[in-house]
Amino acid sequence: MAIKETVAKWNSSLHITTIPQLNNIYASSVFSYGKYRTRDACIKEKSDAVNQFAGFHQEIITPLDITTYKSGTFKCSFTKRVRYKERVEEYPGYLLLQKVGDRYQITGESDLKTDSLFNVKLDLGEAISLKSPKSDSYWVIFCAASLLLLVIIIWMMGKSQIVSKSFVHPKTSPSPVPIKPAEKLIEKTATQKPAEQNHPRSNGHAAATAATSDEEDTGRAFEQFILDKFPRDRFNLVEWRSDKSSNGKVPESSRWPDLQLELHLQDAKHPFAVECKWRNDFWKGIIEWARDAQISTYQEFQLSREMPVFIALGVGGSPSDPRDLFIIPLSHLYKTILTEDWLKKYKRESRENFFLNLDPIALK
Repeated sequence: MAIKETVAKWNSSLHITTIPQLNNIYASSVFSYGKYRTRDACIKEKSDAVNQFAGFHQEIITPLDITTYKSGTFKCSFTKRVRYKERVEEYPGYLLLQKVGDRYQITGESDLKTDSLFNVKLDLGEAISLKSPKSDSYWVIFCAASLLLLVIIIWMMGKSQIVSKSFVHPKTSPSPVPIKPAEKLIEKTATQKPAEQNHPRSNGHAAATAATSDEEDTGRAFEQFILDKFPRDRFNLVEWRSDKSSNGKVPESSRWPDLQLELHLQDAKHPFAVECKWRNDFWKGIIEWARDAQISTYQEFQLSREMPVFIALGVGGSPSDPRDLFIIPLSHLYKTILTEDWLKKYKRESRENFFLNLDPIALK
């Protein structure tokens, strides 16, 4: 979790307003794209790139693949999507991290394309295998023994059935007691009704329907709370997407952010989107706001529609009146788990209406 947190901070720091955060992430010396550079040199290089290329934006689009080495180095591999000017490219990249005190620092950064171009070969020492060959052999022996035992049990069961079939029970022919039609009706009613009432499928379907309905009501209430904070004389609601499903089928558009709006300034229109999330409370200082697949979907929407996406996260209270409210640019988010401490800088203390700031882009 700490390593993922460091990588996420690095990714979200690559913005004009957040470049200084790299001071707390980079080590004093960094092996950056085939050369050793000081921390200040790396930060200046990043700052120049962000300021030089209009609309520079980077996002990590694959899960992290973390390899641990006996030298104490952790290699985090991923694919990043970079947009600058009007170009969008994807690179398989990586970061090298080491633990310094109680936190992790970046000691290396590059991508496979650059390494191949400059013939860079990393010497990180021996990787630590998470699997033990000895334990694997024990597992094979255990599986073989279990299979043999199962064969013996099946053979014994088959043999016992043959013996039971060869045994002849004495024939008895007790005279059946006639059941009157009224008794048959009572018996049928008594045996059928409990089965219908306790049918697991019918109860499960009803519970699932009720739970889905509650989630939809909760989400709708928080979306309404957020929507009411956009003055109608300045903002137009372009689309309010529904999460409701029909016969188990969810509409494609429900994957996109909940609210799509436009800010009107004179004759210009500035589109943006807001995804609304409400959670009951933090758990031990952390909160899960989305799944990995959802984050990728929102990032895909932001990139394809070329409009900024913001996350409105409500915590505590009720969906129509949350205790805490956080407004976070999607470009600052990579991880599904957020800490209460990290969210502090995005907390919205005021309960006044929203306004979209254009330079730099921010929802306030």
